[in-house]
Amino acid sequence: MKFGKIILKKVLYILISIALVVTNTTLAFAMNASYGIDADVMPIFGVNVDESHSNNMSITFDCSYENINMNIILNILDNYDTKATFFMTGDFIKNNVELVKEVIRRGHEIGNHTTRHLNFNHQSELTIQNEILSCHNIFKNYFGYNLNLFRFPYGKYTISSIAMLKSMNYFPIQWTADSLDWENKGVDAILTNLIIQDAYKPGGILLFHLNAIFTPHALPQVLEHIKNAGLKCVKVSDLIYKDNFYLDYIGMQTKK
Repeated sequence: MKFGKIILKKVLYILISIALVVTNTTLAFAMNASYGIDADVMPIFGVNVDESHSNNMSITFDCSYENINMNIILNILDNYDTKATFFMTGDFIKNNVELVKEVIRRGHEIGNHTTRHLNFNHQSELTIQNEILSCHNIFKNYFGYNLNLFRFPYGKYTISSIAMLKSMNYFPIQWTADSLDWENKGVDAILTNLIIQDAYKPGGILLFHLNAIFTPHALPQVLEHIKNAGLKCVKVSDLIYKDNFYLDYIGMQTKK
């Protein structure tokens, strides 16, 4: 009986060890995919800019739900002669067609942010495909041209979703600095978050959210920081390289 218990313990130990090896291998693969060990399955986090646009960076706004702050933000951007990229969900576009027209009229650009802002880590490939295509078609039906910039809801992506986007001629765009404005902790918190992340640098991409409470209040100071650093905000499509580039291990785009 005692011998049998010893054998059982050894068998359990072996099974647990195997499970840990498999789990760790899976986790390692996932981490490699997420943190850019394999650059072919990476989104673009930022750009190692060349001499032709060495003082450029981009500011972006995710637009998922309410349209509050849009007119205020557009006016601030105008005051600083700044162009931005707005990543919009299909639902947002449908519910705010005239507002989207105004964004475009003022010289800004629109990116695809899926239709319903679902976390891709918890969706089937078919659902992911439908989320991308539905937003794409909604925008094209209203405005007559194709989108080619994409941002993942919550910044969550998978190897298959990256491959899917690239097959659709999309550039998946992340960010170099997250304002964390959605936490609604105040202007100082936003400014501190950006400074800690060394946000004001050539090739950087800043992340903001349209419906965050303090974003309009912090934005003038952010744009002043950018100006004082000798930088200029351009649309993401004017910042990134469209061809002949590679991504390094942290997702920074470099011209070949």
